[in-house]
Amino acid sequence: MKARYVTYEEYKKAHALLSAKIICDLLIKHNFDNTTIDKVKHLIENHEVGGEGDVAILTEADSMTFFNNLPHYRRAHTEKETIDKIKFMYNRLSDRAKLMVNQTHFENKESEKLFKEAIS
Repeated sequence: MKARYVTYEEYKKAHALLSAKIICDLLIKHNFDNTTIDKVKHLIENHEVGGEGDVAILTEADSMTFFNNLPHYRRAHTEKETIDKIKFMYNRLSDRAKLMVNQTHFENKESEKLFKEAIS
């Protein structure tokens, strides 16, 4: 069952915390050192809000990969939610990354339409 959150900010925080727990549990299981685990935890917990250095790199990579998964996202969300998410992910990209994303060839025609609508 998909949990619903009152705000998108609540969802992003829960997503980041759960993602950090999942990957850190996996790293512990495979005997990674505590320094690595702590760094990965910090990166994942902050990838939605952004930051500097490695967090900024991960935030941008997260946004860029979203566009490759747009049909999957759309299947679980309304058209408005999808457009809002596209805007959010696109707006947190650097100018260089926006140029790259603008060159994306969407196999799915609906994804292309929603992308163009969101960034116009």
